[in-house]
Amino acid sequence: MNKYQVKGESKIIAGKVQDRVGKMIDSPEQRLKGQDRQITGHLRKGMGYIKQAIDGMVDDDGNRYFGNK
Repeated sequence: MNKYQVKGESKIIAGKVQDRVGKMIDSPEQRLKGQDRQITGHLRKGMGYIKQAIDGMVDDDGNRYFGNK
């Protein structure tokens, strides 16, 4: 897990909390902000998976390759 995945997951959790608090206090604005934060978190977490996949495409010499060697 890299920093993008960790930050993304924390934004997802914070967004869920904000959304639920907004629901409890009947605040559509807070719910929308929470949902926005969740989407941002999912995107950041996805960036982390993409970075992890790209980093996995580097051999021991630092050469990047795609597909078969």
